[in-house]
Amino acid sequence: RGDFRARWGDRAFSIAFRWLAIPGLTIIFVGVAHFAWLEGARVIPREIAFVPFAYLLVSGILLWLRAVIVFGIDNLSLMYVYFPKESRLVNSNVYSVIRHPVYSAVLRVIFAIVLWNGSAFALFAGCVAPLAMTAWLRAAEERELIERFGDGYREYRARVPAFFNLN
Repeated sequence: RGDFRARWGDRAFSIAFRWLAIPGLTIIFVGVAHFAWLEGARVIPREIAFVPFAYLLVSGILLWLRAVIVFGIDNLSLMYVYFPKESRLVNSNVYSVIRHPVYSAVLRVIFAIVLWNGSAFALFAGCVAPLAMTAWLRAAEERELIERFGDGYREYRARVPAFFNLN
């Protein structure tokens, strides 16, 4: 981060967005779409999967849109990394119910695609996705948020679930 800001100065965020966020989002979208093409014998009939598929897909898309509206696309795309003084701890609206609504939205869309695919391989991969996402959050993102916001984030993390609120 320091080297990047030293090299690019005030342009660091816009360059990071072009070099990192756009390719990163592309990889994420391709990775999510990949669940639709996992091969294997169907173990869940589409007639059974349709209602949960529709719910998860629609709720995932709406949740993602809501998170973008509340948090802003700039914060979701590296602003807090390159401009930490301008970032803030968001604890309102959707962020008071789910700590990581964007990740929750991605998981909902993945689960919807997995149900629509219906194969055993897709079901297995769908079970691995939240584990991988949790590992990423613990190892990288939440560590940085704790460093930046300290006890405020620790309290928030203890109070608000990461992906799904079952209350």
